[in-house]
Amino acid sequence: MCLQQQPSINSSSNSNKNINNNTTTTAATRTLNLPEIRFLISTYLPPRHCVSCLLVSKSFYTTFLPQIWRSPNLYPYPLTSKNAHFSAALVRKHGHLLQEIGPLFSAKQFSFLAGVRLEGLRSVTMHQLRTLHDSEAFDKVLLSQRQLGVVLRLEEFTSHGHAMDAESLVGLGILPCSLTPFSKTEMSVAQFRWGTTALINSLLTSAFSDVKIKRIESTHHQSRDKCILDGMMPGILRHARSLVAVSLSAFNLKPTFHNPTPPPSPQLDPSDTMFSKLMRSCPYLRILSIPDYTARIESFEQAEEWACQDLESLHVKVQGLDEVDACLTKIVALRNSNTWRSSGQMEVEGDGIGDRVIKSLIGLCCLKAVWLGTKVVYLATIP
Repeated sequence: MCLQQQPSINSSSNSNKNINNNTTTTAATRTLNLPEIRFLISTYLPPRHCVSCLLVSKSFYTTFLPQIWRSPNLYPYPLTSKNAHFSAALVRKHGHLLQEIGPLFSAKQFSFLAGVRLEGLRSVTMHQLRTLHDSEAFDKVLLSQRQLGVVLRLEEFTSHGHAMDAESLVGLGILPCSLTPFSKTEMSVAQFRWGTTALINSLLTSAFSDVKIKRIESTHHQSRDKCILDGMMPGILRHARSLVAVSLSAFNLKPTFHNPTPPPSPQLDPSDTMFSKLMRSCPYLRILSIPDYTARIESFEQAEEWACQDLESLHVKVQGLDEVDACLTKIVALRNSNTWRSSGQMEVEGDGIGDRVIKSLIGLCCLKAVWLGTKVVYLATIP
């Protein structure tokens, strides 16, 4: 570690005079000397950075620092499209202190990133790349950062129909997710915020096919016809043997058929097929949360055939279940009964939708939390 090589700031009176004379004034009225600025910078750098990174010139303080730290509190300030006019030379020299970039909207705004080593960079936010040229340019930027070994985090990126080259993301070692950096083999969580399921499938089946992903979280997607099946399910099922949690939120899972008359067979609904395949293919699944999905009761009555018999949390709605709270209350009462606690089994009378749901779920002995559309209830488990 280079931390042991840090020169003493107070090693001589001459150095003290030089340091005290080299000051910079922020956008407010406060003036900081170099030791103070170095300390502030060091608090935002990971421990692996050497002290030489802190020995930057006065020109950096006067031209770059005011742009990435707010005044007077000096919070980290991201490089955005409003101040993306920095020259490539300036970014190369001081880019290791940059942690956030975004939101950016066009190739012109992020072109300065190509070929620049940004070791401290942890977040790049892209918004609505409008043209194929922008998407291709962003591919090149990702590729250059991969070759430099930089780990990036991408959020809220919409490809607008252009599937970004998944291979560009391989060396980044992390999918678009809000996590600390992982290497490719260590990555366990994939949190998507993109608007195309086809791109998710491409990443899961090709670029990250050899990664044992344990959690998949995806939000803000629109699905039409068999988009879920054709675009996302192959990628999810590729990791079925390792998946522990699947969370799909803010989804429009109801298929939009071109024919105004819906097809007679309910089996054509891709969301039902998705639910069935998930439950039958993921033996280690513990958490399933698809709050926008309304399952058919027939899907629930197949619970004995589910591979995930150790399911602990389930968040879905059930078609035709009107008295949700009453159903949840009854489940809690039955699971708290001595009969169930002693044997793990319970006879449930009735043929209503709620009774059929209870019959299906009562046998999942590890189930601890259930949400069927109104609230989460917590169930007793066998000691």
